[in-house]
Order: sequence, then C-alpha cells, then structure tokens
Amino acid sequence: MQIASVTALVLNFADACRALVPMLDGAAVPWADGEKHDNWDRIAEPLFETLVTEPCAFAAVGEGNRHRLQVARYDFMPSPADCNAYVALEGDEPKRMVGLASLKRPFDMAAIMGADGLEKLPLTECRFVFVFPEVDGKQQRLSEVDLDAE
Repeated sequence: MQIASVTALVLNFADACRALVPMLDGAAVPWADGEKHDNWDRIAEPLFETLVTEPCAFAAVGEGNRHRLQVARYDFMPSPADCNAYVALEGDEPKRMVGLASLKRPFDMAAIMGADGLEKLPLTECRFVFVFPEVDGKQQRLSEVDLDAE
C-alpha cells in the first residue's frame, strides 16, 4: 500500500512542471504567469489530471462511480457551475485550487479561488484536500490517497 496525501500529489505535480521548464524554454513555449497560452494548458491540464485528480477521484468514489464526479479543470476560473469535485485548500470552507503560479521560482505558489477572488499563497505553506460529493450529495473531503488501489 502506497499512501500519499493530496498535498504530496500537488507538490509532485509542481515538481513535474518545474522539470519541464528547461524543455519548454528550449522550445519557446511560454509557461510563466502572464505569458502562458494554450500550448502550456495542453501540457499542464492532462498532467494535473494524471498526477493529482485521477488518483483522488478513484480513491474518493472508485472506478465504477467516477461518472458521478465532474472534476474542475486545471487553471480554469471560475470553475464551471456543474463541477462538483476539486482540489482545495484545507480549511473550514474549502477554497478551490485553480492552478500554480510563480513568484521566486517556477511554480512555487498556489492560485486559490477565495470569497474575495483569486489569491496566491506559497505552495509550501498549503495543505490540500480533494472535495467531492457523497452519493447523498453531502460534501466530503479526502486528504490521503492509496496509489496502489485498483
């Protein structure tokens, strides 16, 4: 059994994004805040889905019930109204993680949708959960994922 926190999955995703920076720069693919375009989105969105939201969704409801979840897409704001599952900043009221941002180094900040709009927080200070509805509609939070579960 290999258990990982949702936070560890997000940090791993950030590491994967950072590892791509030299190749992106070499191919002149903009990735930095204010410069990125659809070409970066085509890389980041499936990477986030593969490394973060798929393991979370599987752990939350299992393979047979994945159809119940409409997981918020990476770096889309605001989240479509029909999304009922998302990675969020842990807290009394979960705030949806929209994506990553860069301040001192690539992908070192979390872009969080709060009540007052988008805020950027240091990634190393964030703890994340996966928010999803139970069959009865009640909101649940998942903080750890078994990566070996089938």
